[in-house]
Amino acid sequence: MVDVYTGAKPGRPALLLVMSAAILAGTLGLAWWHVSAARALAPDVRVGDTPLLVRPPRGWLHHPKEPGTFILPVRRSIRGREQQLIERRLKVEMRRMPAFASLEDIIANLDQAEHVRSVAPRPCRVGPLEGVQVHRPIVLRLGMRTHEQERVMRLACSPRGELIEVEYIPLTGLTYGDLDLLDDVCASIRIDDPAFYVEPAAALAHAGLEFELEPDWQIVGPDIAEAPGLYVGGQEDGLAAWALSLFRTWLATGRTPRDLLSDFAAYEWSIAAEDVRVDERERPDGIKVATVRHPAFGTQAHTVASAWLVTKSASEVVLINVQAGPRHAAAADEAAARLAETLRFAATPVMPALDEAEAAGRDLASELAKKGTLPAWWGREERRAYYVGQTPGGWDAYLVQHAAVDRDPAAGYEGFLLNLFAHGQQRSEWKVDGSATSYSYVLTQAVEAGSGGGRFSLDERRAPGTTTVTRRVDLGGQPTTRTIAVGPAFVCPPAEVLAELLVARAEKPACVIQVSAHWATGTVRRLLQPLPPDDDGLRRVLAQVDYRPTGAVVAFDEDGEVRYEVYPTTRLERVTQQDAERRFPELRRWR
Repeated sequence: MVDVYTGAKPGRPALLLVMSAAILAGTLGLAWWHVSAARALAPDVRVGDTPLLVRPPRGWLHHPKEPGTFILPVRRSIRGREQQLIERRLKVEMRRMPAFASLEDIIANLDQAEHVRSVAPRPCRVGPLEGVQVHRPIVLRLGMRTHEQERVMRLACSPRGELIEVEYIPLTGLTYGDLDLLDDVCASIRIDDPAFYVEPAAALAHAGLEFELEPDWQIVGPDIAEAPGLYVGGQEDGLAAWALSLFRTWLATGRTPRDLLSDFAAYEWSIAAEDVRVDERERPDGIKVATVRHPAFGTQAHTVASAWLVTKSASEVVLINVQAGPRHAAAADEAAARLAETLRFAATPVMPALDEAEAAGRDLASELAKKGTLPAWWGREERRAYYVGQTPGGWDAYLVQHAAVDRDPAAGYEGFLLNLFAHGQQRSEWKVDGSATSYSYVLTQAVEAGSGGGRFSLDERRAPGTTTVTRRVDLGGQPTTRTIAVGPAFVCPPAEVLAELLVARAEKPACVIQVSAHWATGTVRRLLQPLPPDDDGLRRVLAQVDYRPTGAVVAFDEDGEVRYEVYPTTRLERVTQQDAERRFPELRRWR
């Protein structure tokens, strides 16, 4: 080209090529730097009080009132006046649902609630989870004009039920740069919970189970780290569609697979025992398999569609819950069936020897019946405590009160528990003799009609010197009365917390006690195991119910009062009366 336009030749052609290459490389490098700078991320930011950590784009501002929202402001001149606009918005949220839900169902519910039609779904990653990306065109009205804004959302739901939503909202149209930036942000997401990063082999060993993982399955550990179980997530058409929870449980003396699954159905689906259909069979290796399905299986949405119980021995039992919507219920149930037919049991340190635990439970019940055990912890004066916690359905509040009858511990104790929740309340009143054996327990629950409401009441009593409990249940004006036999390991409702306290203080070993459950046809079994103290030195106990073995942790202070309770979806903390009444003014009525 030099020859053509100037007729001259460069004296050093090689140097000219080197300089041209250097200029080109510098130009490309500068362009790469600009692109990289535009996609650079800031350090980790925790989203509110959740365990979710995310790296927002560098230079974006954290919204002062929305913990998971980050904005990119720009200044523009509009009609001669400088104004600040939000050019880009990134919204990151994490919330716990009662259980797993398929991404398909979650998107459908969001669209219905927000009157939006999500389009172009495709699989993607959101932190450690498999998720889905959808585009959500939204029509905005600006005076007499309308403007279509294209948003993009990524969602992921863990097998346990943690839902992560990431929404990217540009002021104008989406660009490839926006999507690349969203890729980087989603790749940066971490969950501050080791259960999401556990190796499958370690999770199986902890639960004392062995089975082959299918290629698209994802393993997540339990909410309560000490509980012997895990969660398995499966996909359909590349999207998370169902989940299974597998938790070790047990069959106490006198309990059968049918008993356990009947109690599960009564608790989970409010189905009377006589209406529960349990199918039982035996594997070629002698292991027994039992299953129960919701009567509307595959046609209606329920938190749990079916349950499987696999039993090798009284202490080698696993309960499998199938969580899926109507469309994927059959596929999830088939996956559970494959597991039920092939899984094997292995030793696990988190399940005690059953015969020893049952013997310890009888000793514990006997200890509670001794004169002086209740007064040693409850004294004679009135005690009152308030607890508050957030659940998937909203905030809950509890007021607990008890005192010696006429300030005489020998005459026994009386008290009540009030539970206020989003759409109703539950109140129980009780009275127990000084030996914690004969008692009365009356519970009433009222739920708003629009929330699956109605009234429920229970009146349960045990007369002195008897081995039976009389329970009267009234559900919607249809009362039924049952007489239930109780054994030497039975602990009456008011004294259950003392059983947990004694085990938490390591005064008693792991034990299985017999307890009342108002939704069951009889009594159920509760396994109590002492745990190491927490970082504050509080004594803790792991409590599991045989038909619902996901577990709970109860922590006690030095005075023997509950400091907090941790469940898979809820943490209840003891608070002051002023704090509780500030959040729940209705509590002032119960001063």
